[in-house]
Amino acid sequence: MVQTIEYYNKIGDQAVAPSYDIQTGELNSQIAGAQNDPYYTSLLSGLEATKNREFSGIESRAAQRGVAYGNIPSQAQGAYLGEKYLPAVAEVKKTQSDYINNLKMKLADLRAQRASAASEYGFKLWQTDIDREEKAKDRAAAAARSASSGSSGELTDAQMKALANNDAYAYARNLMAAEYKKTGGVSSSVEKARNYLETNYRGYLPAEKKTQWSDATRSWQSFEDDPIDSILQKALKSFGARG
Repeated sequence: MVQTIEYYNKIGDQAVAPSYDIQTGELNSQIAGAQNDPYYTSLLSGLEATKNREFSGIESRAAQRGVAYGNIPSQAQGAYLGEKYLPAVAEVKKTQSDYINNLKMKLADLRAQRASAASEYGFKLWQTDIDREEKAKDRAAAAARSASSGSSGELTDAQMKALANNDAYAYARNLMAAEYKKTGGVSSSVEKARNYLETNYRGYLPAEKKTQWSDATRSWQSFEDDPIDSILQKALKSFGARG
């Protein structure tokens, strides 16, 4: 039974997780380490120690000049703070912040890659289940048609009439045209029409038309660049049907 796409995405994430968990863990560890990195703490401590020494020197020089209790020491210390200490502290913190943000961006990119890989993996699973379910429905429908047409192995009157009037071939042509316009592939378009006729008419096409199917499948490979109408006309001629 086909599940929701979220179900398949979850399976996809579990499948791709091993390739991403190690990298994610390493980046998280680097981010945590950078936030408490002794290197930056050491730089800030060094700036603080330098500031304290500079303040002491300012006060000592002011005392020697007899102005220790005036505004001169405070002004000099304020100038040092504004011109040297605070800009240096800001630069250290910015360097640390930039490094951490760069790691976080890498982590976000990695998570996006993981989500994309999981989605792609899940979509393939979903498509596989869709195809499997469609094929099961086709088989059940074919069995039902076979049963309804009797056990003699012959086509119903309606099926025989459709073949005689070329209705079946006209519908097959439409299927082939739709497939070609969607995919641009000749082989897949031929196969679409072939499956319709052999499924719905239980393989009881005239023997010569079955042979023409096989021959046409091979010969149409050379018509890849032809307009769709030209391809269809060649297809119809292979069946001897009206265009």
